[in-house]
Amino acid sequence: MRKRFVFAVLALAGLAACEEPGVTPPKPDAALNARGPVGIVVEIKFREELKVRVDAQGRLRSERGVSLAALQAVLDRLNIRNVRPLLSVPADRLAALVSEAQARSAEPVPDMLSWHHLTFSPGADVQAALAELRARPEVEHVYVAPTPAPPPVTPDFTPNQDNYFGAAPSGTEELFAKILTGGRGVGVVLVDLEYDWNFGHEDLGLFPSILITGDLYPQFGLDHGTAVLGIEVGRDNGLGVTGGAPDATIRVGSPFYSGVYKPADAITNSSSQVTAGDVLLLEQQTIGPPADTGYIPLEWISSVYDAIRLATGAGRIVIEAAGNGGRNLDASLYNGRFNRSQFDSRAIIVGAGDGANARLPFSSYGSRVDVQGHGTSVTTTGFGDLFGDSQNDLYTAVFNGTSSASAIVAAAATTVQGYVKHGAHPVRTPQGMAILLKSTGSAQTGNTSERIGPKPNLRAAVAQLDGPVLAPSVSFVGCTGFAGTANIRVTTNADVSTLTVEKRPAGQGAWSVYATFQNDAAGTQHTLTVTTPGPQEMRAKSTDATRTPPDSPYTGSGSFDC
Repeated sequence: MRKRFVFAVLALAGLAACEEPGVTPPKPDAALNARGPVGIVVEIKFREELKVRVDAQGRLRSERGVSLAALQAVLDRLNIRNVRPLLSVPADRLAALVSEAQARSAEPVPDMLSWHHLTFSPGADVQAALAELRARPEVEHVYVAPTPAPPPVTPDFTPNQDNYFGAAPSGTEELFAKILTGGRGVGVVLVDLEYDWNFGHEDLGLFPSILITGDLYPQFGLDHGTAVLGIEVGRDNGLGVTGGAPDATIRVGSPFYSGVYKPADAITNSSSQVTAGDVLLLEQQTIGPPADTGYIPLEWISSVYDAIRLATGAGRIVIEAAGNGGRNLDASLYNGRFNRSQFDSRAIIVGAGDGANARLPFSSYGSRVDVQGHGTSVTTTGFGDLFGDSQNDLYTAVFNGTSSASAIVAAAATTVQGYVKHGAHPVRTPQGMAILLKSTGSAQTGNTSERIGPKPNLRAAVAQLDGPVLAPSVSFVGCTGFAGTANIRVTTNADVSTLTVEKRPAGQGAWSVYATFQNDAAGTQHTLTVTTPGPQEMRAKSTDATRTPPDSPYTGSGSFDC
């Protein structure tokens, strides 16, 4: 079989526009969202406390009984047509997902039913209308609906092949992990969210029925999705490549619904069809505010941020590309949207590094980026520069970018979940997975001020999973309010079945249980108020009933007296 070299040219689509505090959307274009003469489509979120819904006649109503007559009059005057819910998720599946998120998460669960699409007639002054809608007290967000950015594919770097699944620190130790029970991802569902795929590739052997939401969108070609599937679940068949989690249950989802780009709908639809511990890979990126032109994480879109929060709140592991814009996500123009203390979707955001774990120039970066994957010269299915003369036997040696990086990290997360499902460990939560991959990964090199995080090291991750239970952190925060009140912060450092906090007079007497917390996720913080007068101290331990021994050592606060 002869080799051939195929060079793909990717046409850029319209750029996504997002309204955020202090950011004005770009001037709309009749081609936005691929709607042509239909008009301009806008995403709008009404205040959650109003519970705004659309009745059978397309009129707005509030389930709280609040009059929406003034708002409806504005919509009528603006000749806005086709106000519809953003989501197409069946009501029973959405209700189950929300219920699960409420049971698992202490944070408020976003009301995705407050998000709607509305359409402006062609020729409407959309900018003026958006300004008027933003001024309405019933409206929380409104902006021109996002349009698809091309998948995060980067130029053809030097085709120096790196063994990205090999030994750390360059590789993720996937080859080691795959020989472990469950390490090939069996029992875990992995959903790839993007545009199109070649299911019939010889190294995939998949069926179109794995598409669980949305419609195929061929505008950007099918090679990108095919390359991602090769990294994830390429078959172990003695030819081509073998995926990092070849025994995982693979599903795919598209953000297109009857020609409309709705990534938040695709995320929520996909999340509602899998279970806690399964993995959702967002092979998407978007454009930031008008002053910016580079690609950044998809959660910049407000509806997407809410959809991810709902998914991670329900225990789904979301892996998100940082984008190929080379942007500093800590920059002021992003209005704190990538400041974890202000906005934390719990997605694992992935940057792209080279074989030495230094940031590649195209990769967006910042404090919100959790981990990196290999972002250059990755061998996988598709494209055809390496081998092949028909669509079903094409291979590449130069798949790159935060595309390859996030796919590699998704494979690592799937491997971890497969391993713990088949051993004596609880399935990792989103926070627990992030902490595990970051705390055991191979360190970033180069300019570490431009953070893309460590590269997963599955050998070290497995060692930590099989080692002693990690103890919590305990610290004295200080005295507040009236004399005699002290605040102690206890932070859970791993997913645990029980966190136990005890106290006693400083240096003497028996310890007594002060508080217990069940099924704490890694990274959970508890601030406890102590009003007992006089010098005293506190200590805490973590318990994981699946470990031997089941208890961590105690860690203490030291003596304090307010």
